[in-house]
Amino acid sequence: MARMPDLTIRGRRFSIWVIALFFLLLSLLAYIPYLNIGFSADDFIFINMLEGAIPYDRLFGLWYGDIDIYPGFNALWWIEPGVAGAFLRPLPSWTLTLLYQVFSRNAVPFHITLVVIHGLVAFTAFLVLRRLSKKVIPALLAAFLFLICEDHGMTIAWITTITDLMCVLFLNLAFLCHIIARQDGKLWPFWLSLVFFLAALASKETVAAYPLIVIAFEFLYADTLSGAPDNLSFPERTRFFFRHWWAWGIPLAIFLTYMIFYTNLVPPMRNLMYLDPFTQPLDYLVAALTNLPVMFVGLLTQFLPSLAVMLPATLP
Repeated sequence: MARMPDLTIRGRRFSIWVIALFFLLLSLLAYIPYLNIGFSADDFIFINMLEGAIPYDRLFGLWYGDIDIYPGFNALWWIEPGVAGAFLRPLPSWTLTLLYQVFSRNAVPFHITLVVIHGLVAFTAFLVLRRLSKKVIPALLAAFLFLICEDHGMTIAWITTITDLMCVLFLNLAFLCHIIARQDGKLWPFWLSLVFFLAALASKETVAAYPLIVIAFEFLYADTLSGAPDNLSFPERTRFFFRHWWAWGIPLAIFLTYMIFYTNLVPPMRNLMYLDPFTQPLDYLVAALTNLPVMFVGLLTQFLPSLAVMLPATLP
């Protein structure tokens, strides 16, 4: 495997691993207040599963199995009459199982694990942005703001949201490998990107956005990826896009194959909160597009309700 290149920032060279360590330490410092808050909400349901009080499928994970048979879930606010469905998230389930086997009910190591994964998410986001923009400082600043944004405090404080963190980490790695493969003309990073894509699929359903990300990248960067002049016309860009159909077609084919497997294995989820992109793709797309403005407005403040939910003393 090729050596990771060093970075030059304002004339000084830094090892890429030093930058990674910086993100991990900063993540720990930013989220120290969350480390001692214990378990929350449906964390306790999964702890009961791990302790044998509630049966679950050890292979397919804690989220697999029709939700209406599990005590505790039926009392949550987003449960509606006739609720049913399940999710297939084996990788987060195996991770939580391992943490419980080692640390039992000590929640601190669980939170530290989330902090580390969040730091790696920010670091891989920096690598993706640097590759796309060819600029170090703007990419570093964007990843830094992502790291400390209170929007993400919930995924540190609420242990069962490890699904989101693992999904985005593997998605970032998949996209990074895809970019490297296409920009450097190497095939092995492309195949590695598909491995990370499968890992993201096994973490949470929101990875359904990945084929769209790849398609957008291949179309918008069709000129540079093909060595063509800038400012291509739409027909020319489209021609280059379809010339390299395999680059976006293979991830799309994997996604569609997984959708068929998923919908035949897992009962569709129906409740007031979740829209499953594998079983309700059109509804999910509409909800995602209509909620984007709300999500963008949420980025304008560093003080989101999640802080007061987990740390009530901060409410004033």
